[in-house]
Amino acid sequence: MSTPTHTAPKPQAQAPLFILGRWRGVGKVYSVTERGVAKIHYCEEMEVRREGKAQAYWHHRQTWKTAPDAQDFASAEKIVPLHVESGVIKILPVQGTTTISRDAAQAQEEQSAPAAPAVLPVEGIFIHPFSVSEVARGTVTSRSSSSSPSGLEDGQDGQEQGPRPYLRLEAREADGSFHRGLGAGGKTTEVYIREYELLADGKLLYKCALKSNTMPEPWEHLECLLQRVDGEL
Repeated sequence: MSTPTHTAPKPQAQAPLFILGRWRGVGKVYSVTERGVAKIHYCEEMEVRREGKAQAYWHHRQTWKTAPDAQDFASAEKIVPLHVESGVIKILPVQGTTTISRDAAQAQEEQSAPAAPAVLPVEGIFIHPFSVSEVARGTVTSRSSSSSPSGLEDGQDGQEQGPRPYLRLEAREADGSFHRGLGAGGKTTEVYIREYELLADGKLLYKCALKSNTMPEPWEHLECLLQRVDGEL
């Protein structure tokens, strides 16, 4: 009599990170002494590129100071460079999942493969020009509502809004997230939070909040609305 065989279920694939591509837009930096008051207006270019088969994404962003009335990246006058940072965002392994190439992910999508887990753990490593490196941890998930730059909540524009891809990363001094070189100075950042949300119109809303050693709690630090200018890189 033959012995029955059991086939283990195949690991579930993770889709590429939704912020993949090149993005451009305009935003504002908020005051650290007057909450909610825009201090600087800027334009930004962000590039997220996938490297190799693993779920690791090279991340680079650069900003320039611009006029308060700038409407988009193309028309904004780049008065002076403000900030540049580079790093890697990596989707961490989850039990029952595997990493696959972009072509394989697309093929699975075309074959109506099961959706990826609702929540994926993520790690981000970023290098700043003021002699500070940052290791942040968080999740990729989705959510149904968020405040847009116009102040509208989902559904207030008369259109039905479904869950949207959402990435949140948080770095904390108490967790050893920040590493400072000899050139680091000024206030000490104790908490830094990054949020990326893909809006219904395909634009990317990017928000950051921070808490320094002179602040009682994390405040809004910057907000930028980005438009994808090409496909996946």
